[in-house]
Amino acid sequence: MREFLNLPLDASENGYKIDEMLALIHWIMFILAIGWSVFFYYSIYKFRKSNNPVANYTGVTTKTSTWLEVALVFFETILLTAFAMPLWAERVVEFPAKEESTIVRIIGEQFAWNVHYPGVDGKFGRTDVSLISADNPIGIDRENEDAKDDVITNNQLNIPVNKPVIIYLGSKDVIHSLSFPVLRAKHDAMPGQLIPMWFKPIKTSLEVQNETIQTYDLTKLPATKNIILPKIEELTISAGGNLKNYILMENATKNGNDVLYSGMLLDADNVKALVDNSISKVKARKVNPALQTLLTTEDYEDATGNILVPMGTPLIDDFVSILLQNNISQVTARQKAKLNYFIFWEDYSSASISKGSAVTDLSLEQLKIAGIKNISIALATPIEMACAQLCGLGHYRMRGYVNIQTQEEYDIWMKEKEAELVASE
Repeated sequence: MREFLNLPLDASENGYKIDEMLALIHWIMFILAIGWSVFFYYSIYKFRKSNNPVANYTGVTTKTSTWLEVALVFFETILLTAFAMPLWAERVVEFPAKEESTIVRIIGEQFAWNVHYPGVDGKFGRTDVSLISADNPIGIDRENEDAKDDVITNNQLNIPVNKPVIIYLGSKDVIHSLSFPVLRAKHDAMPGQLIPMWFKPIKTSLEVQNETIQTYDLTKLPATKNIILPKIEELTISAGGNLKNYILMENATKNGNDVLYSGMLLDADNVKALVDNSISKVKARKVNPALQTLLTTEDYEDATGNILVPMGTPLIDDFVSILLQNNISQVTARQKAKLNYFIFWEDYSSASISKGSAVTDLSLEQLKIAGIKNISIALATPIEMACAQLCGLGHYRMRGYVNIQTQEEYDIWMKEKEAELVASE
């Protein structure tokens, strides 16, 4: 059922219980959907007009439907009291002992997660709203004795494996919702409150990453196409015009002074600036937003052999203009592969690519040129923390990653952070 529901990987001690609950609920929903559909169509057939020409105001006299409803209520009560409530109580009431857990604070803001570790002394230092700045996002008072060893990270949560983690969750601005899909934990962050949540990771990030390894067939990359670039046109400028779908291909000058620059859009304000300066003719081209989703599949050079636009470059406006200015009107390109969240899991010496490096469209093209057809890749950050609340236009950016380490690795990381604090004093 987990595969059917396309649930994420599970790295939490209690994750399987949540998965079982989700599976049970979906099975019940499926059975109910079938049952009520059968009952609905049976009712339509049994009480059809041709079989009941005269309305019967007596109604159903048997108690079958009543017993069915009672059985359903009884079943849902069992589901609630025997499964849902104990699982809820375990997550909300039965917290692990603090002395046996990793304790952190996470403060959300638009659009980032600020993680606060208490340091070696195990005590969170004082924070003050008046001290909040770009360099001090939670307003920690470094003059406070308890705060001197506190560690702050941004969008990065490091925790040891096989040890409960208690998070005190808060928000600086609006309601956020901190979600750890792989750890099966989620809770809302409320401004002015610190709300506890907990989970226990049972796999390191490397172990989870190993579960994401997959083979990618390079022959399935988006097809390469010949793309005709927009032509450079000579436009006539008139008062009141709005040519916002055009972009300048050269500077517009008057008496040796630049009025507008190459690359600027000819919107209403820029057209007015040209009219006010009595410039009636300019060279421009149409803007094609679809080109920005494409990547070049070969190098493009100028007349002297210098590379203007290298292979794997997105066809944004600046590069399109450079190509046209060098009399290149046609290119080969393809859609992006959308593998930015992956890293290579093997070395490919023939393409000068090493294990652990990021998968980019340029590296994929280099592998194709080297004659490699299949590659091994894995998620770069398999465990993420994200906001599951619609908190603003930048909501999608409110994402961080979780690094689950062995206790030894975690201790080394913490000592490195503490050393950085000492060095910055």
